[in-house]
Amino acid sequence: MEQAQARERAGSLWAWWRDDPLPACPQLAGLQVSAADADEVVAALADYTVAQVSRGRQSGHRPYVARLDGVSVAYGWSASQHGSFGPQETPFTIPKRNRYLWGFVTLLAWRGRGVYPRLLQAIVRDERQDTERFWALHDASNRSSARGLVKAGFGLVGHVYLLAGGGFGLVPVGPAKRGRAGAALLGMPVVAPPDGFEPDPLDVL
Repeated sequence: MEQAQARERAGSLWAWWRDDPLPACPQLAGLQVSAADADEVVAALADYTVAQVSRGRQSGHRPYVARLDGVSVAYGWSASQHGSFGPQETPFTIPKRNRYLWGFVTLLAWRGRGVYPRLLQAIVRDERQDTERFWALHDASNRSSARGLVKAGFGLVGHVYLLAGGGFGLVPVGPAKRGRAGAALLGMPVVAPPDGFEPDPLDVL
């Protein structure tokens, strides 16, 4: 573990690894989740151009859409090649048999119904046959994303911190093996927590 000084929490890294439990979510009537076939549907939901969606697919990003009673209400992406994080969109490479889940949005009128964790689980079930590890990140302030990840069965790997000397480091929470794997995924060192560090109530130990 490096001695670089962790200064400010920037986000949190979560994971679901093969053979982890996948908790049952109560059925949500009328919900259907599928990989999006039409770029136009994703573009309209995400306020992208069709060309942007097409380029995303070509770069290994697979879009999914959740529908309630036939109405598209949420979307998210599963990436198999490259990802990025933070306001500077710091890039990282995704290893084989790994997926990075990102860009999830539930439209405002349908929030609070539990669509997000069910969308996450649907992607895991769809892709876990040839995937060993699923990863997800969220900003430090995004409590709703953290709650959704817990409900979906993801475990907290660690917190991403901005370092005093620049760059980022990962403060692991939970199994050390997952902390090392998460830091390697993001291309950052494993670092000690800052002075006064206290686990978040959502930390899964």
